[in-house]
Amino acid sequence: MSSRLPNISCVGLFCLSNYPDETRYREGLAHLHALGVQTVEPPQPIPRMRPFAGTDAYRADAFNALVADPRPQLLMAVRGGSGAARALPLIDFAALKASGKWLCGYSDTTALLLAAAAKGCTRLIHGPMLCSSLAQEMASEGFRQEINSLTAVLAGERNLLPLRARARTLIIRGATGIIRGATGRLFPANMTLLESLIGTPYLPNLSGALLVLEDVNVPAHAIDRTLNHLRQAGILENLAGLAFGHFTEVEDAEWLPEILAEYAAHIHGPVLTDFPLGHQHPSIALPCNRMATLTAAADTATLTLAE
Repeated sequence: MSSRLPNISCVGLFCLSNYPDETRYREGLAHLHALGVQTVEPPQPIPRMRPFAGTDAYRADAFNALVADPRPQLLMAVRGGSGAARALPLIDFAALKASGKWLCGYSDTTALLLAAAAKGCTRLIHGPMLCSSLAQEMASEGFRQEINSLTAVLAGERNLLPLRARARTLIIRGATGIIRGATGRLFPANMTLLESLIGTPYLPNLSGALLVLEDVNVPAHAIDRTLNHLRQAGILENLAGLAFGHFTEVEDAEWLPEILAEYAAHIHGPVLTDFPLGHQHPSIALPCNRMATLTAAADTATLTLAE
């Protein structure tokens, strides 16, 4: 069976965050094999260090070995959780960039994606992970949509927002009138992980960027606090555009629309909400650190790779 993933015959799996659930690991692995790809798995048995899949050095060494392995063209996170940022000083980003491999994950893997972007890598995908996206039933709509979205990114398709997606325009008012389009480097990210990199060498330059933010298990008051931090750090006002993805399992969720609208007013470009990216399924895959164009009108929105 030929691979459904364009130009991908082998996927390397890495555990840079929490220890994986064995059942979900095996389910995701079986579904990945059913897509027609071979896999390079993490060294077994995977050790533990508190919730992590080994010490920082162990996890980083395993990741660096996967980068050096000539077989996989795509490196996929097994799961998120926490711990990836701890290992960043030990990652060989120069080797990752030189390898030409794709890197894919979300949630805690945001730290790795943003750090890789800061180090000049561009073959980065905010997208499926083995124990979440790939462990869904293969016949489910969520599984099909997420694999199709990953396939589109790997194939270089320009349209990044599927027609069935219904992102909603929150604001298109800019400093000089009505702004209906903005172009910049695209950075999809877990909001908490992005905030944690402020003041470190692992946060890319977000001036003029298109930022897509999502999060899970964060109360409304903490979302307000983080967005305020991004505002006071000078990040929000320098963006070209912003999209709010899924904010799931939010305490005091009734305050969330007001909070998002308040901070949207600080953006000098289009702002979307209900963007289909985050911790609920289906979530689309997006390239990271690529030039893209976000357009918004009263009832439509598009996100496309720039020429």
